[in-house]
Amino acid sequence: MCLILLFFPFFARPLGVEGVPVDIIAWAGYLSFGFLTLLFALLAVKDLSLLLYTGVQKIYLLFGDAESPVDPARRRLLTNALNLGLLTVTAALTGYGLYQARRIPKVVEIDLPVEGLPDDLHGFIIVQISDLHVSHTIRRPFVQDVVATVNRLEPDIVAMTGDLVDGSVAQLRDEVAPLAELKAPYGAYFITGNHEYYSGVEQWVAHT
Repeated sequence: MCLILLFFPFFARPLGVEGVPVDIIAWAGYLSFGFLTLLFALLAVKDLSLLLYTGVQKIYLLFGDAESPVDPARRRLLTNALNLGLLTVTAALTGYGLYQARRIPKVVEIDLPVEGLPDDLHGFIIVQISDLHVSHTIRRPFVQDVVATVNRLEPDIVAMTGDLVDGSVAQLRDEVAPLAELKAPYGAYFITGNHEYYSGVEQWVAHT
């Protein structure tokens, strides 16, 4: 079911179906898919650990003098407690993942030495922005915060290297509008990524 919710916005977009209901379905799909992916990984670790434990126990009993008694009620209690713990950990990890996805991207500074670079270009600052994915879940306030962060760096030029949007111009025009406030003396430039092609590349190129 979560896979259907996850891909519904991509199928709905070419049909012109957009808006709040699609946004809600997108949120439900992304969160449920993330939750189930993490849960699957944790369950796999649990099952492998139990399999290893059972194997070691059987070897011990094989060479032991007596069989260890098993209390079914106690085993059920431990199993239920472990499953509840896994669900709690999965929910916590999903929440942390959502927090990380929604926080403003971390600024990473890299010095690029260029042999023979003219003196007047020493200290030239290029700010690269990539994969914002403005969409059902990434909206104007997030874009405004990114623009404010970039402008504080006082770049000479800004390069936006693809996957800026996940949606049509009609839906996201206002959401990406803060990008017009990027300040760089040599300009801000944008190249398309594969998600622009999913979203109507001709319209986005014309809009930018």
